[in-house]
Amino acid sequence: MRFLKGKGLLNLLSIAGTRVLVVASALIGSAMIAFGGYSLYEQIYTRNRAFDSGVQRFENAEQIEAAQDSLKQEIPDYRAWLRVTDTHIDYPVVQGEDDLHYAKYDIYGKTSLTGAVYMSADNDKNLQDNYIVIYGHHMDNGAMFGDLDRFSSSDFLKAHQEGLLITADVTYEITFFAAVKTDAYDENVYTVGNRNLKDLLSFIQANAIAHTDADTSGAKKILALSTCADAKTNGRLVLFGMLAKKQPVAPTPEPENTNTPTPIQGGVTPEPVITDNPTPDVTVTPTPELTVTPTPELTVTPTPVVTNEPTITASPRPSETAPSPEPDTRQGEKKSWTDRLLEFLTPGGSSYGDKVWALLNLISLVVTIYIFVPLLRLRAKYGRIRKMREINDRAVKTGVPERSLPYNVKRFAKRFRIGVIIEAVLAVTSLIVFLITEKLRYPMVLIDKWTPLMLLLLIGSFVAEFLLTRQRVEEDEEA
Repeated sequence: MRFLKGKGLLNLLSIAGTRVLVVASALIGSAMIAFGGYSLYEQIYTRNRAFDSGVQRFENAEQIEAAQDSLKQEIPDYRAWLRVTDTHIDYPVVQGEDDLHYAKYDIYGKTSLTGAVYMSADNDKNLQDNYIVIYGHHMDNGAMFGDLDRFSSSDFLKAHQEGLLITADVTYEITFFAAVKTDAYDENVYTVGNRNLKDLLSFIQANAIAHTDADTSGAKKILALSTCADAKTNGRLVLFGMLAKKQPVAPTPEPENTNTPTPIQGGVTPEPVITDNPTPDVTVTPTPELTVTPTPELTVTPTPVVTNEPTITASPRPSETAPSPEPDTRQGEKKSWTDRLLEFLTPGGSSYGDKVWALLNLISLVVTIYIFVPLLRLRAKYGRIRKMREINDRAVKTGVPERSLPYNVKRFAKRFRIGVIIEAVLAVTSLIVFLITEKLRYPMVLIDKWTPLMLLLLIGSFVAEFLLTRQRVEEDEEA
């Protein structure tokens, strides 16, 4: 009797434990899916927000120069506008009380994962120092200072040396000449203000990973753009450029005589005729070989024009026509809606390229395999058909007709086998994808471009588990 009671107690504990595990698995899986969905949303939000400076976009430098007063009124800590040619770096520059504030706040002081592009707090707010440092987050998709990675190549640097730093008082032209990898505590790089530029240039020359042939001997003002780099927590990539005040373009003088000359036969357009009337009947034509006799009532005839000279026209030669700007290849060609959708849904990767592994992918893999092979409730899952048959057999012995049996074992067995096959395929696929794409010896990131696929495999396993391998609750209660 005690044995029977003990066995009944064990059965109750086993059933209770199984239910707890099922509920725990469902909660963990749901939490992972919710967390993964939020992570994807955060990644997409961060990517889109990083490209948006928060103010209107400007087509050219003249528009930025004209908007300086309004930018200063609109943005409390505004100092300048930074634009680097042929990159996504096109942002207002702010300055905080320290070098951490704008790493987590946008230009309006609101909390932001992307932060802002900001100047060192120790620099003069009017940019009077001869060495200025500007910081920006490294975004995987090239936003903020993500494009600084491209300057690690000397070839790219040599082809993209130009930029602008526009303030309310002056516009500086930037000539980039070197890139250096260092750490966040390097005093040679992060000591700002008025410095001995020869020492700084010597350090840059000795440590540059990319450089140009630009002559830096006459540099009077140097700008450094700094962002995160490499797998090191404090790794930094710094791009250096010389600043020089932009020289105003002299206006082109308008011709005094706007009359359009009339072409003559032979294809030669004569120069405009200027009439000088000290004497009413005297006409003077300004031809180099013209002889003027100051005799009243004398008409001066110009020397005949040689017809074999080249024809002079007012239209510019084809070679003088300004070349059309090259298309911005970074904007990409037109893509199909499916490509744009996948690009929108897929995270941009990581700061380290493909040399990473994603934590969420590993969690998705573990949960997917656990759904297929529930280690702590293996007997409960794969013994359901046997359990149903036992219950049906007991019902038959008590006289229950076959059509009224608690379980339709044949139908459930077919559905169960399909569900198990689907779960097995998804688990194996998830394992293969993980082994091919993830490298556990590299730095860890939260998500990468394979995370959406891993989450889809996980969701598919959950759907197969609850729709195909589980018996309906009402049938369990009848049993």
